[in-house]
Amino acid sequence: MKAKAANQPLWQLLGGSATKNVEAYNTDGGWLNWPLDTVVADCQRLVDEEGFRAVKLKVGGPALREDLRRVEAVRRALGPDIRIMTDANGRWTLPQAIQAGRALAELDVTWLEEPLYFDDVDGHRRLADAIETPIALGEQLYAALHFRDFIQAGAVHYVQPDVVRLAGITEFWQVADLARCWSLPVAPHVGDMAQVHQHLCFAHPACSLLEYIPWLRDWMAEPARIEQGRYVAPTAPGAGTTPTPDALRRINRI
Repeated sequence: MKAKAANQPLWQLLGGSATKNVEAYNTDGGWLNWPLDTVVADCQRLVDEEGFRAVKLKVGGPALREDLRRVEAVRRALGPDIRIMTDANGRWTLPQAIQAGRALAELDVTWLEEPLYFDDVDGHRRLADAIETPIALGEQLYAALHFRDFIQAGAVHYVQPDVVRLAGITEFWQVADLARCWSLPVAPHVGDMAQVHQHLCFAHPACSLLEYIPWLRDWMAEPARIEQGRYVAPTAPGAGTTPTPDALRRINRI
């Protein structure tokens, strides 16, 4: 509301720059229920046709060897220059996560996201000590103090706050400042809110990588835009959360 009153996009009100490089990684694929050939073909499409330079795959299926086969197939198809993130959604025990993390290191993944139950600080610390693959987490942490515990324990390498799960922009900023103090990159969890997070990434110095999920693209009056794998700084005043008239009509019919 302050940004709209000032007739500025939120990132500008927060002191950001439209020229900042904010890389997008695509999460709208790589699902566990997709067959291998579909996963590979979709990742190839995202790179070749849409210009993404980073994609995320789900892992944590019934068998680790199948997870590794999927990641290996995507790595083979995309080559060494495309970043691959993996996300286990808290499915593993510590021994399983250690085994997976060591194997994924051979496939040059950018991170292993939520390998263990989301609030297990000591488990993630022990895992970080045992593997070389960086750990990402934070989408299910709801206070800056929770992030503090993980960061101080050395249990996280990529910090993933979500502005709609924390107490808004102020607490998100506190988490991002904390991460920066520990020289940790912030890669916000988008969920359905790339609209707000893109502004925060253009504004905060710890943020240069942001998830992209297009599920609400048709619901927003000014949807987030990606060009050649990068976010384009919004120009409309506010945080980009104005829904379209059609979206409001559809909600009223639910």
